[in-house]
Amino acid sequence: MTRPVLEVARLDVDFDGRSAVRDVGLSLVRGEVLGLVGESGAGKSATALAVLGLLPDNAVVRGSVRLDGQELIGACERELTRIRGRRVSMVFQDPMASLDPRMPVGDIIAGPLRTQGAARATVARRVPELLTQAGLEPGHAERFPHEFSGGQRLAVPPGP
Repeated sequence: MTRPVLEVARLDVDFDGRSAVRDVGLSLVRGEVLGLVGESGAGKSATALAVLGLLPDNAVVRGSVRLDGQELIGACERELTRIRGRRVSMVFQDPMASLDPRMPVGDIIAGPLRTQGAARATVARRVPELLTQAGLEPGHAERFPHEFSGGQRLAVPPGP
């Protein structure tokens, strides 16, 4: 059996003492895609954001989130920033709410590359590559989110 790349065990999330997520467990092997499905308020976003270490300061997270065996719960922000987008990411449910309407899509895609310290030349090369991998034309980098169809917005990669 293939070793899981992501393992979540006994994940609990509380906000100001109120339970949002209880005892979530899941595992993914390389190449699998996971969709969290449930009613509004069921904890889907809180679960995904806990995995990425992106919850606000009033959140208390317990349990274990392991990426390739590395524990992410309690990891420092520098380490989490290094892996976000590069090794683990999330596709948000509402692409219009996830894409800054003031920025061309190419700049949105370039953001995580820059955060990870990529050189300007690397960013200039990777943005068109990522758009092409998502089935979009490289020239779409200059367009704004409102110029994309709903399906195109879903295809916009969040970075590598």
